[in-house]
Amino acid sequence: MAARAHIRSFVDVHAHVVAGIDDGPATDGETDALLDALAAQGTTTVVTTPHVDARFDGAPDDVAARVRALSHRRPEAPGVLAGAEVHPGRLDDVLAAGAARFTLAGGGTLLVEAATDVPGTVLEHCLRRLEHVGIRTLFAHAERSRALAHDDGLARDLVARGARLQINARSLCAGAGARGKFAWKLVDEGLVSVVASDAHTLSLRPPRLADAADELAKRHGEDAVDTLMQTNPAALCEGRDAQPFQPTRGARRGAWRRRRGRQ
Repeated sequence: MAARAHIRSFVDVHAHVVAGIDDGPATDGETDALLDALAAQGTTTVVTTPHVDARFDGAPDDVAARVRALSHRRPEAPGVLAGAEVHPGRLDDVLAAGAARFTLAGGGTLLVEAATDVPGTVLEHCLRRLEHVGIRTLFAHAERSRALAHDDGLARDLVARGARLQINARSLCAGAGARGKFAWKLVDEGLVSVVASDAHTLSLRPPRLADAADELAKRHGEDAVDTLMQTNPAALCEGRDAQPFQPTRGARRGAWRRRRGRQ
């Protein structure tokens, strides 16, 4: 493989790396293999975001204890921080327990699952309720959402109202199909704040951060890589907002032509 021209570092705020807590790694060995792969791609920090949904609880105290044990067992990079990926159907439970406890690295941003079948009205409801309690909303893998894909103005409206969108790295890589096309549309229109791995295991959903960074750099330059994969995710972990990356006018025109098959 040819050497990459730039030395990059990533902060990954959506990954499932702690063993035995959701549908991510089942063993410490699988956790180590996944963390080794993330480190090899340049990841310095990863937020483990176990599911909080109908199948899994992702209780903050349990997650925090497991992260401490993992950090003690494995002190080398990447550093692991605690978070959660909350399905809208569990938002009442999360609010009752204290939503801040589920946020990314305790930084005040909640990763909310924009699941395929969740209606747009529910996404809007999540944003309103979290805003009411002073919590920022980051919608996970926005490219999977049928509501966002079918309503051309919904993503733009949510972002204008303060929501932030995360897309999965693998959706920016070759072979991603319709999800990939929509992911690029969101990036090209300046609506995406974060690219993350959503890694589960090396066999189920391996990290594709380095590949996605290469594709981003081809279309939008290294500034896009730095903003979407390092600066913005780090800001969320530190309690700050992460404005969407804004492509240049020339890049927007190129994206418009590509979507119409002119390039």
